[in-house]
Amino acid sequence: MANTMEPVTKYLPLLDEVYRVTAKSAVLEADPSLVQATEEAKTVKINKLEMDGLGDYSRQTGYSTGNIISTWEYWTFQNDRGRRFNLDKMDNLESLGLTFLNMAGQFMKQKVIPEKDAYTFAAIAGADGVTATSENLTKDNIKTAIDRDVTALGEAEVDEGNLLLFITPTQKTNLENALNRTLPSGETAYGQKLNYYNEIPIITVPQTRFYDAIDLLDGKSSGETEGGYRKHVVTDASGDVAGKNINYILMDKNAAVSIAKNEVAQIIEPANNQLHDGWTFSFRFYYDVFTFENKRSGIRVSKVGS
Repeated sequence: MANTMEPVTKYLPLLDEVYRVTAKSAVLEADPSLVQATEEAKTVKINKLEMDGLGDYSRQTGYSTGNIISTWEYWTFQNDRGRRFNLDKMDNLESLGLTFLNMAGQFMKQKVIPEKDAYTFAAIAGADGVTATSENLTKDNIKTAIDRDVTALGEAEVDEGNLLLFITPTQKTNLENALNRTLPSGETAYGQKLNYYNEIPIITVPQTRFYDAIDLLDGKSSGETEGGYRKHVVTDASGDVAGKNINYILMDKNAAVSIAKNEVAQIIEPANNQLHDGWTFSFRFYYDVFTFENKRSGIRVSKVGS
């Protein structure tokens, strides 16, 4: 059994790199120094720092004493997701590593990463205290909308150097078309792709990952066997509304942290496999995004209007 673990362990760092490179929400991942694991797999500790403000200085007694409070808050992952895959026993140990890497890599790119992104943005957009505007944006009004939110965040004392602009490819194109840029020669017909807007980094997010509410499918029930996620569908709950497309999210990157734990929970070789005549790989993935209550004023969301 130990021999079957080697190919998997060997390629896990590559799978982690796949996540970091292709995930649109990876930029929100928590600083490892501020996160601690716990004995409970579904729980982590995140550092929270508070301190007193300035006080009067006295020539007789000197400085007034303040407090710095560093605490570790416990956060529990809301999402415990997984899948099991079977490989025929004819895939021998020699080729197992390559087969596993291809299978797992495609699974991460096509299923895990889009779901993680979709959940992250929906959770941010739907958090209590986040300001959201319903509007239909075109090249004629998108710049005005973004400038409105940049100004609002500035008035809320959000450091503009910490801002990120997550935006759909369609709305990014609208923004590019809205900006009149001319070379010193007077030429206007040249590439106008934007990576920044007024020094704010732009991260494009496919519309299929950019909803204000989603449903995570359980992979078992009728209509949900394929697993994954979908834009939220209205239920019978009072006041429930369907998920809406997001145009963009402009936010302080420190207002939310994304945490994920990727695990291969179980690897069963053919000789010990009572589930399948071959290899069985079981994937387990814990993830969540936490928005800080005192920083939600640093998030502005533009949704598609009704």
